[in-house]
This record gives sequence, structure tokens and C-alpha cells, in this order.
Amino acid sequence: MNGPFKAIQLYEPKIQFFQCTPQTNPRLIHRCKPFSYEVFLNQVENINIKVITEENSEDLANKFIRNLIFGVNKSPYFGFNNIFGVNINFNPTEDIKITTSQDVGITAKELADELSYPSIIFILGSSNFISPTYPPLKAEVIGSLSKKGITLQFVKRETIENYMNKYGYEYILLNIATAVYAKCNGTPWKLAGPTLATNGLIIGISFHKRTLEDRTKIYYGSIQVLDEYGDHLYTEIRTYRFEEGETKGLYIPYRIMKRIMTGILGRFKNVPLIIVHKSAQYVEDEDAKGIREALDEVYGDEKPYYLLLHIKRNIIYRGYDPSIPDNSIKRGVLLLNQDINNKHILFTTGRTNNQRKKLGTPKPLELFIYENNSPLNGIDIAQQALALTKLDWNTTEMETRTPITLKYSRRAAQLAPYLLSEDTTNMQIGDIRDLM
Repeated sequence: MNGPFKAIQLYEPKIQFFQCTPQTNPRLIHRCKPFSYEVFLNQVENINIKVITEENSEDLANKFIRNLIFGVNKSPYFGFNNIFGVNINFNPTEDIKITTSQDVGITAKELADELSYPSIIFILGSSNFISPTYPPLKAEVIGSLSKKGITLQFVKRETIENYMNKYGYEYILLNIATAVYAKCNGTPWKLAGPTLATNGLIIGISFHKRTLEDRTKIYYGSIQVLDEYGDHLYTEIRTYRFEEGETKGLYIPYRIMKRIMTGILGRFKNVPLIIVHKSAQYVEDEDAKGIREALDEVYGDEKPYYLLLHIKRNIIYRGYDPSIPDNSIKRGVLLLNQDINNKHILFTTGRTNNQRKKLGTPKPLELFIYENNSPLNGIDIAQQALALTKLDWNTTEMETRTPITLKYSRRAAQLAPYLLSEDTTNMQIGDIRDLM
């Protein structure tokens, strides 16, 4: 490759199921069984399903849930029980409720009062039916429903209609079945090995901006903490207000960043490596300074290695491979910038075999290493980011673009307006499943 970039093909991270040797493809869950298969069967016999839908969607909802339970002939999806080992309780006469988009929340709460752990309420309807209800109902799950062992699964009618009886429908079913299993506290898969050579913490920071009616600008920050295996420890969300004339961008103010990081480091002591993924640029005298001073305060002269990484999603770069008929670049290609050694391009989407079979050009991520005193180099950092895309249990797709550090911290920040108030300016979310 000409120019300042050197192309390197990273290895595809492997995941561990209950059976089989470590695999690269999450879709093999249908054959290899979910990681927690045996443990889950000892805890759960049945999953209860209720469906909330709109007029003229009842028959489609019934057929879809029956496909989810019993599978589709001559396809890799051969039924929920056959893959996950658990039965689903569903009676279409009693368990499908028809309502309007304005009353979805009321109906969901009424159904939740009838249900016990583990239960899933499907919200199935058109985009106009689902869109207004999604944020407040997801907030309701985080706020109260998940404590009762009840959660939600949103399914757009257009998706079912576009795929039913066509190629790809079996994978829509497998994706949703896997998400249902995860939301009922199952573990579909884990990484076959740690993302780091040592134990450590991986922290994701994302933001969501909002302008109030009085034109006051506020934003919501979310900090997600994972261990070296990518297992979720907890997520914290907070409200921040822009100062008048603020132009620094999205950041966590210095004193708050220092206090938060001091709390994290005090909670997980003797950690030799701290990695921070941020969706926005670091601000030197604010969040970057807060992180450094927290490390100094907690560890003194014996502070751990640390890496501050900005993962940028909206970039202009595109990649092509002229040796392939459709010119699609392969997932896992890393373009190391030889002129600027702290800024690299990573393709987390792209072909995973001979051809991509998808429209559109893969959009890469830019990895900007703001500060790094660890032994990790650009390849190590990119390989870890790629591995963290494999822990999204909301899909069995190989082409998952965003590491879970940022995907779900961003989801938490987007839901923050529905969870926080003038009196409650921060809260913790204990389970990443609540954000799926």
C-alpha cells in the first residue's frame, strides 16, 4: 500500500460456547450451545413471553413468536428449546395484547404486574408504533422492571415483513433468540481469552447532548467499567451542564472526572493496567488531567500503566481491496499510520469470508492514542478494540462495528434524560443486559 499507511490483518477474535472448541462465528451458537447452557438449565425451566402489538399486526406477531419457539424448516434456526434448552410459555389467545402507541407503556406495566422471573415482553409493531415508546420504556426496565426479572424486546414489523420466508429470516430469529436468552441472565458466549495479557480495567466514556426549552445546554455522560475479559462490572450515568460560551467539546469536568476515577480505582485495587475508551476528544485540562491526578492520588509513585484512547466513528476514510470481485476490504484490517504513530484506522466491518454480500462500503474506526505509557502498541490496542466488538449479545453478526465499551455506554447516555432529574443527577446501572 502506498502512502503513510501500512496494512496489517488482525486475527479474528475467538469466542467460547458450552460445546465446541473456540470459534470465530457467533452464529455457531445454534450448534455449540450457549456458554451458560448447563448452569442456566439448573436455574430456569421456562421463559414467559407476552406480546404488545398494534391493530392488524396480531397474526404476524403470532407467526413470528411461533417461529421463534419452534424454528423454521430447513434452516439453521431450529427452535429456541433445541438451541438454548429452555421452554417458552406462550399462548397466543391470552398473551397477545393489542393497543395504541400512546398506551404501550400502560399495557407493559399491567403485564409486568402479572409476570414473574424470567419474562420478556415483546413490543412488536411499525416504526411509528415503537419509536415514541422505546426510550421511556427502556428507562423503565433499568429503573424497575429488571429488578423483577422482566425485560423488553422491541421488534419492528417492517423487519419481519421484509425477511419472513426469505434468506436471512433464520438469522433474524437467531439474533432475537440470543438477545432474549441474554436478557434472561443467560450468557450466550464469552471471549476465549482475555483482551489483555494482564488483569486490568477497560473503561468506556460516551455522551449525549440535549438542549432544553429555555435553551440551556446539558449533556449526559456515561462511564462503563469492564474487566480484562470484557465482562461488565457497572455503568454510571451523570448530568452535566454547559458553561456559558463553552467550546471545549464533550468531556467530564476535571473535578468530577478525578472523583469518579478515584472511586473506580479505590473499588478495584491493585490493577496493573487502566484503559479508557472515549467517544469524544480528550480535553487536556479537564478529563485527561482528572484521570492522571486520580492515578497519582490512589497509587502515588506506584501507579499502574494507563492508556487514553479516543475511538472516532465519523471519519472520511474508506477502504477497498481490488483483489476481491466486490472490492470489499476484510474485517480486521488495520491501517497503521507510519507518519503519525498515534493515529490508526481499524476496519471492524467488512468481509468475513470470500465476499461480503452486503451493500455499502465498510466504515472504519479511527483510533487516536491520546496518551499511553503502557507496553501496548498500536496493533495490541486495535486487537483489543476488535475483540470487544465480539461481546455484543444483541446480534450474532460477525460484522459488529463498535466495541461494547462505547456502544453501551452511548446507549446509557442516550437513556439518561429519562432516568435522571434535577434531584437525581447520577445513577449506576449494574447489568449491561438492561442496555441491550
